[in-house]
Amino acid sequence: SQPLPDPIEFIDLISGDKERACADFEGFGTFSGFENGYPTSVHLLICPRNKETKKSEVSMIKVIRGNDYFYTITRARQGAPLDKGVAPLSETVVAAWSIYLRSIGVCDTTRAEHPCPVSGFPVE
Repeated sequence: SQPLPDPIEFIDLISGDKERACADFEGFGTFSGFENGYPTSVHLLICPRNKETKKSEVSMIKVIRGNDYFYTITRARQGAPLDKGVAPLSETVVAAWSIYLRSIGVCDTTRAEHPCPVSGFPVE
């Protein structure tokens, strides 16, 4: 079987696709490291104007490389094209998306190094 991709490299591929499709694309890494012992990366991707749809696209993506599977969780919103200097999302929405993504994690009941929480994530 193919090895699972590196989370940062995977998001870089997504960002490259978005950059080709978008005018003035911006990508921001908000977290890269380990969560519950698994390589994890979270990025905010901002497309002010998709060249085909003419809409803005804002995504927050979390990717986790587990032992056997690769997980991608996305929050996304399309809207009217964004003018320069206009915030793509309110701080409240960014905070809500961040809290939502932080609440999602991977665990393994058979491996002590990846414990499952008693009541939801995050595991410290």
